[in-house]
Amino acid sequence: MARIRIIWDQRTVRVWRAKGSDAQLLEEFSAVDVSGLLAGLEAVMDAFKITHLRVYVDLPELDHHVERVPKLSPKLRRQLLRQRQLKMYGDEPRVWVAQHMDLETEAAQQFFLMSSLPEPISKAVTQWAQRSGVVLEGLYSLPLALARLGGPDRQAAGPFIQFQGIGDAGYLIARDAAGKLLFFNRLDHSEPGPEELEAGLRRLVLFVEQEFALTPELPAEPQAARNDVALGGDAALGGDVALGGDAALVGALCRQKADPQLSLVLPAEKRRQSFQRIRHRAFALLAVLLLLTLDYTLPRIEKKKDLELRSGEVQTEIGKQEAVVRALQRGLQAKAAYLDVIEFSEGRETMKEDAPVPSPLLVMLHALSNSLPQFLELDSYEGRIDPLGGKAYFTLSGRPLTADLDLSAEIKKMYDGLQKRGWGLEEPEIAFESASGNSRFASQRGALRKFTVNLSLQSR
Repeated sequence: MARIRIIWDQRTVRVWRAKGSDAQLLEEFSAVDVSGLLAGLEAVMDAFKITHLRVYVDLPELDHHVERVPKLSPKLRRQLLRQRQLKMYGDEPRVWVAQHMDLETEAAQQFFLMSSLPEPISKAVTQWAQRSGVVLEGLYSLPLALARLGGPDRQAAGPFIQFQGIGDAGYLIARDAAGKLLFFNRLDHSEPGPEELEAGLRRLVLFVEQEFALTPELPAEPQAARNDVALGGDAALGGDVALGGDAALVGALCRQKADPQLSLVLPAEKRRQSFQRIRHRAFALLAVLLLLTLDYTLPRIEKKKDLELRSGEVQTEIGKQEAVVRALQRGLQAKAAYLDVIEFSEGRETMKEDAPVPSPLLVMLHALSNSLPQFLELDSYEGRIDPLGGKAYFTLSGRPLTADLDLSAEIKKMYDGLQKRGWGLEEPEIAFESASGNSRFASQRGALRKFTVNLSLQSR
């Protein structure tokens, strides 16, 4: 992924794209204040597809100085540095960071390199990045970032000064014998003349002597010194940066690991950016989880629907088979009436082929008499067949053989038995006659003695 680096040096803004060890200058424009910077970035944001951004600044408003602090706890040390900032800048809102210089000195105090920038500049850049959907990797001091690229790969005999030019300006960087940063000074030209270089060297040497009691060694001639410190600058970059090449130097800045503690962004804005990144990552994670869930669930939903469809087809087939079974059961019930005749007729075949066919009326009257319950006797019965109507009519008259017999129930049993055997009988009409005289039967059952039953049989 290509990384965008903005270098805002005084009034000149350069937009660099770095990928790997290469860097390419995309755009260069002028910006007097932060509004001009943001307007220029807004114009090129879509063209260059800016998504991640790191800004290096070197402005007149940017301040660096060294603070000596006693050995205190981090909380007390920060409070002390805050009080000194208020004393130095008054009520002006500024964003400041402190870098421990980690110098090996015999002093009982610790040295901190302080960097500060007016708060409106920092806040404007941060809020623009948030509105534009750009991930702001940090807002850093350009000279401090150049100085943090590293010291030489060899131990020097004593403190020394390096030179590094970038863009339109040059920087003198003072280091101790171990290569650790002491301080730096800005020159107005990337290729300064002898007089400008000598004046800058002397100012830097005077500052180092006053603050650290160290005297960097100066070459005999300023022009020779410029070439020598340039070589020292290349050595500081570990040999990866070509001499005098801005593209290689920007590539080294891109490879440099960003230190969030040195970013000139308000702590509240840092937290807001962190929360925003967390929300974005959480949203992306939830979207991925949702896609995975859908990918896991949808095939199973389809499989469930397929199983439900197959289950419905099986249920339909079962319903059809049950309908067939019920039809067979009804057929068996319809044929059950013939089973009694078949069982009764087995072994009783007495009629010869040339024998006369018995009258159906006599056969039915015989069956009716055989179906009478016990303890009943018939006085008379008669029957007739109506061939036009397809019905047979029977009249049975009889009486019980015992006074304890319930005639209604017994006749009902006879009717139900004939119905079960397949006779299409209509509901019988029963009439009872009162017995005459003072017989024993009349006194016990009254009118329910002699009965007459009228039956009609429908042909099928």
